Amino acid sequence: IRITAKAGTLEEADQLIANTEKVIRQRLGADIYGVDAETLDTTVLAMLAGKENALGVVEFGMQGELGRRLNVTCMQIDSVPNNLDELRKAMHAMQPRAAAVLGAVLRKEEDRQVLNLILHLPSGEVQNTRSYGGPPTMAVQWAGNNALDFLRRNLNNGI
Repeated sequence: IRITAKAGTLEEADQLIANTEKVIRQRLGADIYGVDAETLDTTVLAMLAGKENALGVVEFGMQGELGRRLNVTCMQIDSVPNNLDELRKAMHAMQPRAAAVLGAVLRKEEDRQVLNLILHLPSGEVQNTRSYGGPPTMAVQWAGNNALDFLRRNLNNGI
């Protein structure tokens, strides 16, 4: 969302923008992750800053997207897990090295891509499934953005 205003003075324009931003923040709440140059990547990285070995990632079908964007230890699974228990086993292997472990599996199902996410925290486990019906060439980027948003919304609850 970009907010612009036209007014007689810069101060009046700033006040219009501030009022509009306040309303938007009230309506969108946690759906807002940053302002100006902040991205999902920088927001999650800021959450992890100063927490050594805070996050490990196990991924399948995402071409190393999360490890690259977060610069964290990433285990890539060679074959698609048949079920979430197989993903959990791979995540368990990562646990001694990280306080939290994110498991992400992106796979094609008929006419859409399905993303399974599991976040194991010391306080418990959170999971989510999301689907995407857009261009297949954008699926990895879509999955990366969704996984980062999932982390953003859940990391403060456990590490």
